Amino acid sequence: MEILPINAAELLQEPDQAALRLVHTQIENSQEAGQALYFANEGPRMRRPDFLLGLVDRAYFALQVAVQPHGVRDGKLVLVPAAAGVKPALSPVGYVSARSVGVSKDVKKHLGYRIFVIPVAVFVGEDPDNTVQAWAIEHDVRILFSTDHLMEQLVVIAEEYADQIYTPPTMAEIRDVMGVFNAEALPQAAPAPQGNQVPIPDGDLTARQVIIQHADTVNVYTVGAGGDGAGAVSSARNGVEVDLEMP
Repeated sequence: MEILPINAAELLQEPDQAALRLVHTQIENSQEAGQALYFANEGPRMRRPDFLLGLVDRAYFALQVAVQPHGVRDGKLVLVPAAAGVKPALSPVGYVSARSVGVSKDVKKHLGYRIFVIPVAVFVGEDPDNTVQAWAIEHDVRILFSTDHLMEQLVVIAEEYADQIYTPPTMAEIRDVMGVFNAEALPQAAPAPQGNQVPIPDGDLTARQVIIQHADTVNVYTVGAGGDGAGAVSSARNGVEVDLEMP
């Protein structure tokens, strides 16, 4: 099975990503037809699962991998802290249902149709207790207790949801869906070093050097300290257009 982005394996080499590598390996070695996407840029604003997986003629899955002990506090799924007296943090697994819905909404926005995405939590290294399992049932999140035979377990889950999936995904549709998100899954390039630069006070009006070739007209506007600090340069004649963001 193909996993996107194409360098996903290279992005999973850190020691704290061992569980994600296990999932990646299981998906990569599967003989099931389909495609998967690893979201390398997951952050507080991304609202994406660890993996989005589409199996041909079966279903879509949002996979969230869990490696720490979990518990339930005030109806919310939390990470159990190792040290006593530390306030437990909310678990990313607790958002997997919302992230599944978010994926479906973005597909609707870009492709014009919704997809049914099954939220799945994959627990590695621990078996969630009864309170966590009860939370999962209440929130319609499927729990897998290991990565062993991962794809076979997902196929069984897809069969259980068959009556809710009116049109199982084709390979062509899966490729279209993954194309919606593939760009954001790629790691962002770090900005090129600018050398030794002198800090500029926020109130100063500044501009970066721009070289424009073969443009009859260049319109420039800037906003100083009284605005939002943004500026732009644009030229629309002779088919030349240049935009310049300013600090």
